[in-house]
Amino acid sequence: IVYVIAVAFFWRSAKKFKKRIKKLKAKEKRVNRKLKEVDEIMNDFADTISCTISSEEFQKGGVVGTSEADMDRIRATMSKLQTIEKIRNLTFDEKYLRALNWFASGDYENSRSTFKELLNEKESEDCKDIILYNIASADYELQDYHKALNNIEQCLKLDPKSGRSIFLKAYTLTEMGMYDKAEELYQEGFDLNVSGKDMKTAINNYCHMLIRAGRLKDAERIIEYALSQKIDIPELEYNRICVKAMLGDKSKELAEELLRMVENNVVSPNSVLIDSDLAELLNNNPEIRKRIEAVIEEY
Repeated sequence: IVYVIAVAFFWRSAKKFKKRIKKLKAKEKRVNRKLKEVDEIMNDFADTISCTISSEEFQKGGVVGTSEADMDRIRATMSKLQTIEKIRNLTFDEKYLRALNWFASGDYENSRSTFKELLNEKESEDCKDIILYNIASADYELQDYHKALNNIEQCLKLDPKSGRSIFLKAYTLTEMGMYDKAEELYQEGFDLNVSGKDMKTAINNYCHMLIRAGRLKDAERIIEYALSQKIDIPELEYNRICVKAMLGDKSKELAEELLRMVENNVVSPNSVLIDSDLAELLNNNPEIRKRIEAVIEEY
């Protein structure tokens, strides 16, 4: 009996010990992954600095022997270190919201790195396609188009009928000059009847692609159709004016339409004056140009 009790005791203890070892190993992996990330950042930081620098000196920007480009790398590295410190103890939802806020504020680098970190957490299993889409969107904004394509492909494997993912792939291919493939994707996305903001953005970007590809008549046709369907996209009216101007329309009527858009704050007066597509139209209507310049002076 004593032997049986002893065996049972040791078996139970061994089982608990094994379970504890398993948990410790899992924790060790997580810690090592985080340490590796910090080490990579610190190595990058160390490679950048060619002299001893105090915190006070860094804040003042007084680093002897360090170029402006190196200073930019130092600032980026410091920002990454601060980011790790900020997000280390946040919950999954808090990190997700933080990443969205960074994206909305234009900090695409921090947004992308945080979304990538979220992919390693178990809570991401139910929303992996959305996180991959957000990473691809950040890649696109950072003009890292090859990475964007790779992440979009992964996203489409999880959800082949995601209209916004298809459109994002089309936008990316457009930036890479692959207009034919982009147009195929636009058509595929339009067939899905995506609604809301995604569809409006897609229609507007499709028109931009046609203009960039030199297909002005096709762009004009699409714009006129969209406007006839009362699709609320303010940029379309501006695109219509640009296309007409590029096709040779220098009329005062068209210039006055442009002026009304400026006066109604639909388009920035500065962007109008520097838009090369509108140069001839404004040169042919100097009085309209002066009135647009007057709007800038009022501001």
